[in-house]
Amino acid sequence: TAGAQQPLRTDVAVYFSTEEWALLARWQRELYQEVMMDNYDLVACLGKEQRCAAPPLPPAQLCP
Repeated sequence: TAGAQQPLRTDVAVYFSTEEWALLARWQRELYQEVMMDNYDLVACLGKEQRCAAPPLPPAQLCP
């Protein structure tokens, strides 16, 4: 339609060095992991009719 706004698409990437990761509080690392897994789930399910769940991370890869 005329005058309709296009959706805004912005890519964001966040990278932590080992030192920066160590400085984060546990809740911050857990939040980061949760957001990354949610993003994975959304991208993995693009174009699919059913919502799929991201595979769980092995315990060794979860936040220490």
